Amino acid sequence: MRLLLASSILSNETLQNALRGLLIKPITENKILIISINTNKEPYKSRLENVKQIMVEMGFLIENISLYNLSERKPTNIKDVDVLYVFGGNDYYYLHHLRETGLMQDIRDFIIEDGIYVGVSAGAKIMGPEIDVNLTPDENDIGLNDTSGFGLIPFYIIPHWDWREHRMEYLEYSWKTGKRIVPLTDQQAVLVCDDKIKII
Repeated sequence: MRLLLASSILSNETLQNALRGLLIKPITENKILIISINTNKEPYKSRLENVKQIMVEMGFLIENISLYNLSERKPTNIKDVDVLYVFGGNDYYYLHHLRETGLMQDIRDFIIEDGIYVGVSAGAKIMGPEIDVNLTPDENDIGLNDTSGFGLIPFYIIPHWDWREHRMEYLEYSWKTGKRIVPLTDQQAVLVCDDKIKII
């Protein structure tokens, strides 16, 4: 299992090197599929262009980078992809659309078969046991009842964390619920490589 679960886009050298370290093939041979919601709407459109630019600057070829708009609910094939990059947005929307498109099982199989998964913000959170953790701002305005995630990591990622502002809230929540919370600032990520887990 090779996961890179980040709070924000891979804008610093440490996170970019972590992704390079997960690659098996030369960087120019890797195909990337970026999964997002509302790929044609702002602010997602601009952020996705920024992600593509970062990937190209890292050495990936632009012709090997493709986008998939999860909101359109169209079938897609991820079997020929080397890297899945699941973008941020509303956690509940992501789980709902992933289930509706059948991609949840496809992504699980992709990861188990040693594909590289990069999750950013919501894309990172959904790898945990569930997304309904009362430390995040997303609203469940679609009425999603099943908030269970992939369960491929035994903890709950909280992205965009500010320790100065939320430290006591985090400690109190962990103590009351017994849930293992891993808060990440926008410069951090969790790197999972086989059975090794590291915060970088």
